[in-house]
Amino acid sequence: MLHRMRTVSESVAEIKEIDAKSAVTANCIRTLCKDGKVHCVFTGKKILVDLDALLKYLSGESENFS
Repeated sequence: MLHRMRTVSESVAEIKEIDAKSAVTANCIRTLCKDGKVHCVFTGKKILVDLDALLKYLSGESENFS
């Protein structure tokens, strides 16, 4: 299965498409990644976020990945 990996800013844009008034910020997503709450890959300065895992976490259906 291929995961839909997005940068932090692309993840924010995808969330805004779903909910234009969402309060989720890039900093929020970075913190979730660094705390191991969302599956992601750290590549140098860039963080690639598993979009499906992020959406699952934000909807309350996910487990931690730490």
